[in-house]
Amino acid sequence: MRGEMSNQENVVRASEKLALSPPALTVDGRDKREEIVHTDLERRLKGICGNLESADFEALLVQMTSEQLRGERYRGS
Repeated sequence: MRGEMSNQENVVRASEKLALSPPALTVDGRDKREEIVHTDLERRLKGICGNLESADFEALLVQMTSEQLRGERYRGS
């Protein structure tokens, strides 16, 4: 039970990190970029991580998306 709660907490934390301004205030289409990165990672990892439960897989995707976007922002500055 604790492991499941931990995964849910990780999803919430990672989602909070990804929280962006509303679309009207977003600069450079970051909402769209987040969606693109998330979808691409999901497509590429689905077969590799097929043994994960859906909540764990989504937590992994959220964390990886966050890291990818953070890396892009770092390289862009």
